Amino acid sequence: MSRLVPTLLGALVLCGVAAASVSGPYVGHSGAGRMSFSISANGRYITHFRFVNRCPADSNKGTLVNGRMKIHDGATFSRHDMQFTITGRFTSSGAKGTARDVTGDCDSGKLHWTAQPVHD
Repeated sequence: MSRLVPTLLGALVLCGVAAASVSGPYVGHSGAGRMSFSISANGRYITHFRFVNRCPADSNKGTLVNGRMKIHDGATFSRHDMQFTITGRFTSSGAKGTARDVTGDCDSGKLHWTAQPVHD
């Protein structure tokens, strides 16, 4: 019985994560304002990731991170390139992570974000 409980809890957590990662779009806030992203139709990628930060961008919608980020094991995603450092993971209530934008002489700093799926 003692081995069964952790296994069942792990299965429940994975089911919650898997369910969260196939719905969307997601909308939330970071330390600097609004953020959002979508999930591809096949549920494998994060697309249209945007976050408001102090570096030049659309102050209403936020800076768009071009391209997509692969969702690993139905639970995590990330991106690290010359401009952006993004991390994220799905939780039972939505998603959370960090985002940073370094553009020229502007550095947004590491911003923590949370987001929830938008339901019709």
